[in-house]
Amino acid sequence: EGEFFCNTDSANRFLVKGGPSCVVDIHELLSTMWNAALKTAESIRTGVPQAKLNYSEMSQDDLRHFFSGEHPYAVEYGRDLVERYDFSSYKTLLDVGGGSGGLVISVTEACPHIEATVVDLLTVTPVTQQYIDEAGAGNRVKVVTADMVRDSLPGLYDAAVMNAFIHVLSPNDAYRAIKNVSKVMNPGGEIYIRGYGIIDNSRISPSKLAGFNLVYINVYDEGQAYTEQEYKDWLEKTGFDSFRRTILADGTSIITARKTK
Repeated sequence: EGEFFCNTDSANRFLVKGGPSCVVDIHELLSTMWNAALKTAESIRTGVPQAKLNYSEMSQDDLRHFFSGEHPYAVEYGRDLVERYDFSSYKTLLDVGGGSGGLVISVTEACPHIEATVVDLLTVTPVTQQYIDEAGAGNRVKVVTADMVRDSLPGLYDAAVMNAFIHVLSPNDAYRAIKNVSKVMNPGGEIYIRGYGIIDNSRISPSKLAGFNLVYINVYDEGQAYTEQEYKDWLEKTGFDSFRRTILADGTSIITARKTK
């Protein structure tokens, strides 16, 4: 109006930092997922993912580009975890397939008594270390290179987090990864599994996540959303009990379980 201007309602909703719907920091991830979804028909016809994500073969520039979209989510998920659950008794925390390390950066900011370890693939951990260094978190977060499905892990942990990790794996590899985590958990330790890859046993709800599962057809060879019962079976077989699934407002879930003594 005259010499003045203001944001439209859409700009306020999506382009103002700090708002719950802001996409300024996550547009790279949204772009990747959107372009992958557009290839669904061809992926189904060919039986081959047409927008495949292979973290072990991506260049450092491509990984940095990808995690620039994932990092804000990871940071927010870490903050949400320490608000929902009591982390005061934990001394050690394992972040499995932690990517940028954003989750443990925010957890250890809120809980400086925790020593955290991020485990990821050889190609990923240099990028992880960059994020850790940029956040000044090197004194409280250690980065370890390992294949969670095939390698043994060092140390023992009071808690472990798997955020947006299990759905990238085949069913057999998902079981093996959870089993490897179980081996390094202290008795009574807690595991937290979160992401868009947890659906109801019907496989058709929550509808948002069932729809999002189409994206996995395009980006992973065998990865997919798994049901509550599948997670429960894997956890019980690998030494966990007290299984609980909490469904969040956006349809995603947090699964928790405790390592038996």
